[in-house]
Amino acid sequence: MEGVNDAFKKAHIPLPLPTATTVTDKNRREAGEQMVMKLNGDRMKQILSQVAKDEYDLRVNDLYDFCFGDFYTRSGLSLKDRELVVFGAIAALGGCEAQLRSHIGANLREGTTKAQLVDALRVMLPYLGFPRTLNAMNQVTQLTKDSK
Repeated sequence: MEGVNDAFKKAHIPLPLPTATTVTDKNRREAGEQMVMKLNGDRMKQILSQVAKDEYDLRVNDLYDFCFGDFYTRSGLSLKDRELVVFGAIAALGGCEAQLRSHIGANLREGTTKAQLVDALRVMLPYLGFPRTLNAMNQVTQLTKDSK
């Protein structure tokens, strides 16, 4: 952290950085749910309506609160840029095809093109390796073929 702080000081970036948080503990779930619905709409409502009651807190509320309420509502990145970053992170994880498809769809709805998704994978190839890159590329190909 000292190195980061030194680099910020040399670049004349004032510290501490301003907070990017836009929600509170009281409204993070509502804000997260709104973000999920904005990105995925009725398709996500249908999926989440099928979650068992005893799994709802982990599968839905934590998704709303943590992933989308705490992080997607932050300032600093546009929603389109944030989706592209998340696409890359999920591709790097591997084995998350359902989530990858969801975020490919959100990227497309936010205006990211197939070419931009492919370019992102090309840039990430040295970090992902070929198997994960090709698996992610298969998902991009399938979803962009289906959306035509």
